[in-house]
Amino acid sequence: MKDESIIRNRAKILAAIGNAKAFLEVAREFGSFDSYVWKFDDKDLLSKDLKRRGFRFVGPTIVESFMQAVGIRNDHERTCYRWAELTRRRTSTPRDRGSRQQAQAP
Repeated sequence: MKDESIIRNRAKILAAIGNAKAFLEVAREFGSFDSYVWKFDDKDLLSKDLKRRGFRFVGPTIVESFMQAVGIRNDHERTCYRWAELTRRRTSTPRDRGSRQQAQAP
């Protein structure tokens, strides 16, 4: 808490520790966190399911940014070179199984 070079918000520190534990549990349950997260197309569904699994600080805005960063969501304009690149990459990766379904929280 006294180290000025890191986040010193107690809630965020505790959330980071709790999220790491939840991450490991999800990875154990689904084989990997990657396998779990790529089942979602909707930021709200993913956010709610992460919260249900004990994650904190994972609201829809944060989740949407994550989904964009890892390529689950491709919000680039169709004329942007990144749109085509991400679309090609997504269809050529094994995690995109073509018949992906949105994961539903039980």
